[in-house]
Amino acid sequence: MLKRKTKGEIVFDTCNNIFMFFIIIAMTYPFLNQIAISLSDNTSVLAGKVSIWPRGFNLDAYRKLVLDSRFFMVMKNTIWYTILNSVFSMLIMTVFAYPLSKKHLKGRQVIMTLMVFSMMFGTGGLIPNYLVIKNLGLVDNYWGLILPSAFNIWNIIILKNFFQQIPGEIEESALIDGASNLKIFALIMLPLSLPSLAAITLFTAVAAWNTFMNALIYINDPNKKLLQVYLNDVLQANTVPTESANSSMIMADAAKSTVNSDTLKAATLMCATLPILLVYPFVQKYFMAGLMVGSVKG
Repeated sequence: MLKRKTKGEIVFDTCNNIFMFFIIIAMTYPFLNQIAISLSDNTSVLAGKVSIWPRGFNLDAYRKLVLDSRFFMVMKNTIWYTILNSVFSMLIMTVFAYPLSKKHLKGRQVIMTLMVFSMMFGTGGLIPNYLVIKNLGLVDNYWGLILPSAFNIWNIIILKNFFQQIPGEIEESALIDGASNLKIFALIMLPLSLPSLAAITLFTAVAAWNTFMNALIYINDPNKKLLQVYLNDVLQANTVPTESANSSMIMADAAKSTVNSDTLKAATLMCATLPILLVYPFVQKYFMAGLMVGSVKG
């Protein structure tokens, strides 16, 4: 028999639902507004008539981005870099986190203390980093972007804690059956850690996809540019200055154009955001999966 809610519980649930509704609206409105602007005509955007529904539907901003011969080259570079960065980073972090999860590892606490202590100093500075990358010959090389970001201490700590939650009886049973430590790690621990690995892989991939500052500094070859740098170049090339003696004439010309800077900015945001968002549904199930349930009998 279901227990009836008290008046206090009803009031709390109602207030909580109303609060969450406004939070959802506040979070989704800017994104929907940018989608609408990217799909609206120039006149409606300049007049400020666009909210969450496109007005004067057109795809001129997307055509301007996609029809550029560099777009697909940059997209291919970014996809390749994101995959390589994610795979290499996860390999480094899992191999490092697994031994740290073992209490019998000598020097474990010292290593953890040094790792946490190093987080206080960040990256060490832009100029020293650039000099290191340059002296290693990694300028205009994707490894100059991958290596500094591969060792993410925060993600290593998360993985270490997850490995620690896996019952030791599983490893003991595998050792009794004659499995080596490498086989236990590859065939037992990694599959059981799939939810944690999927979440951190997604975070790593998003960070790689959105790489901008390091790519701007270390990648000078136009044929190796990444998406965020390319989109920034497109925006700078099409931004309309508003503070000048002839600002009224400039704005009048912008109104006649099929694409203005605001529409292009919105389309740029969509091109940078939507591809990585489309990956999320394929890994969502791993966040909720309880793969550890039933892994230990009795």
